[in-house]
Amino acid sequence: MSFPMSLTAAVGSIAALVLVSSGCRPASESEVESQASREPVEEVESRRLPDAGVVSTQQPIGEWNGAPHYRTDYLSPVYTIDRIYKSMEGPLAMEPATLGTPGKSELIWITGYRAILVEPDGETVSKPEFMCHVNMNVTEQYEVTFPSKLPPFANRLFSLDQGTQELHFPEGFAIPAQSDQPLLLNTQVLNHNIVSDPFDVRMRLQVEFIRDRELFQPIVPLSLRGAMGMVLVDGEDGHYLVDRHESHGDDVGPGCSLAEDMGHPQGLIPDGMGRTFSGFWRVEPGRHEYHTRITPFLGLPFDTTIHAMSAHLHPFAESIELVDLTTGESVHKLMARTATDKIGLVEVETFASAEGIPLYADHEYDLVTVYDNVSGEPQDAMAALAMYVHARDIELKSSAPRAVAAVSTAEGGASH
Repeated sequence: MSFPMSLTAAVGSIAALVLVSSGCRPASESEVESQASREPVEEVESRRLPDAGVVSTQQPIGEWNGAPHYRTDYLSPVYTIDRIYKSMEGPLAMEPATLGTPGKSELIWITGYRAILVEPDGETVSKPEFMCHVNMNVTEQYEVTFPSKLPPFANRLFSLDQGTQELHFPEGFAIPAQSDQPLLLNTQVLNHNIVSDPFDVRMRLQVEFIRDRELFQPIVPLSLRGAMGMVLVDGEDGHYLVDRHESHGDDVGPGCSLAEDMGHPQGLIPDGMGRTFSGFWRVEPGRHEYHTRITPFLGLPFDTTIHAMSAHLHPFAESIELVDLTTGESVHKLMARTATDKIGLVEVETFASAEGIPLYADHEYDLVTVYDNVSGEPQDAMAALAMYVHARDIELKSSAPRAVAAVSTAEGGASH
């Protein structure tokens, strides 16, 4: 199968789309501060609200895999919702953060991520329907510290979205990080339904982790591999980065791009074959099925296993499914549940398994997304699947005397 664009350039284009469609663009560490806080239009009563940033750090919350388990909490800026905001249109911010004490570096393992919609006081729980997304990104330094042929897709560690407020890995599996690793926390709100006087909300983010020096058992390193649904908007039929003469399987389905309408022309991505695709499109009323060949997205250098999955979908999504085209079998399907009395996603399934699901470097994979738009009018749509795979080539020397965190390339992974 031939790819006219280099895979590096292609992934770079997709990474730009991921960041653009997430309400932000790639930011250098020096730019992050200027993108951070927004003050609410009206102060709640006359009391001082908690500042955005860290509100508690390294708080003990129990045990995980036999080691002490910790959590660091952050508060986003306060966001004023004063009108209808569709997906990717609402107030947003990107803020810097670290998990540990500044200036003190140690190896840690991130085990889970949670986002809670709260009132401006930072404690009172609000409605999750105002959540657009909560992303945790890293800078390029991460790949220097943890070199791998499976680096985090688009420099992202997590993405939580409406319908998915938390993700936790099975015990024994986690993402490696340094405690002083610069993180970029991107939060954005939306409002599909409520027309009222302005009101304020914010997000409380919780990152759970363990310290490597306190391990009693080895940890398997995970890395995020992402794939996005891409809809053809101009050119002959085919899949993104796939020669249509060598392609097989269903087409990408009908659709038209919303990227330019939303003010994001970067969302329109040419593939070098005279075609233009978008990852942010319009769904007409009715039921629609979209197929995207995602083998180039995965870029698997070796066989591996998936140990957790989450998805980014928009209202009226029904499901997102990973299909092995080589075997003709479904790898896994995540179902979504749309609210019946308003616009919004109530729940999107996640997946976590210590056993894992095999992925093969020499297989072809398809991403199948179904939307059932019963609103009677066009709606915006996206489809992204986050797969946390065993990064078999990450080798770490544990600082814990009773645990060996290094996992050699010969261990684990999938087998035919």
